[in-house]
Amino acid sequence: MFANLNVLPLIACVLSSFLLGGLWYNLLFRKIYSAECKGNKPSHPALVFLSAFILWIISAVAFSLLLGNAPELWSAVRLGLI
Repeated sequence: MFANLNVLPLIACVLSSFLLGGLWYNLLFRKIYSAECKGNKPSHPALVFLSAFILWIISAVAFSLLLGNAPELWSAVRLGLI
């Protein structure tokens, strides 16, 4: 089951998602995000980034298993939007 996974697209997916999430929550909307979370005790940033990275790996592998080896473009887009 995992032998058919193409590792390079998985790495690209995980890194791009991780970097875009970092830009989104740290550079673009840091003040708004911090203001909304002011009542909660902030977590350690390393724990937040590590858990986000692990969850992106799990979601990328699950989506890759769902799509298969060579999906058609529109079926992959449709599954991605669901």
